[in-house]
Amino acid sequence: MTGKRSNRRGAETRARILEAARGLLVETGPGSLTLRGVAARAELSLGNLQFHYPDLDALLTDLLQHGLQGTEDAIQRRTADHGEDVVTAGIDVLLAQHHDPASTRLFFSLWALAVGRPALRRLLRRFYADFVARVARALPPGPHAEDRAWLIVALLEGSSVLRTLEGVKRNAHLAVLKEALLSLANGGADPGSGRR
Repeated sequence: MTGKRSNRRGAETRARILEAARGLLVETGPGSLTLRGVAARAELSLGNLQFHYPDLDALLTDLLQHGLQGTEDAIQRRTADHGEDVVTAGIDVLLAQHHDPASTRLFFSLWALAVGRPALRRLLRRFYADFVARVARALPPGPHAEDRAWLIVALLEGSSVLRTLEGVKRNAHLAVLKEALLSLANGGADPGSGRR
């Protein structure tokens, strides 16, 4: 019984730490994130935080994995609940995240931090390689599926960056973006047509 209670308490503490780190990244950006700041926000001692996350890389990696897993879970729920194909569900979930300024700021901050953190960069590289491959497999058969998948992911992520930088409140472009993404997914644009 003690082990289960201890595991539950540890999981609750890790969740508090992740929420504190998420809040700091969203509010202040990547430049001011420190373990001390996260510990203070989570109302923990630095030693207690470091018991769970010995360094910032471990914390950031777990934060990113939780964020990516949340996106994966939302896509799976959407395919199950709405009967959408994985491409349409993925586009809908990711565009819905564009409506949440905290979500776009969080991922923008994590991408920025990955530049100087090899462990985080490797995790993002693996995630995007897998994401592009999964989108390519889900596309209707046609030429240049991998290129079309890469463009779909790039358009989604690029739009997220622009919304973060500009603080865009208007949503009209999201409908146009969704239309373009679905057209690209269905082979409406041939990214290989400019090749010689």
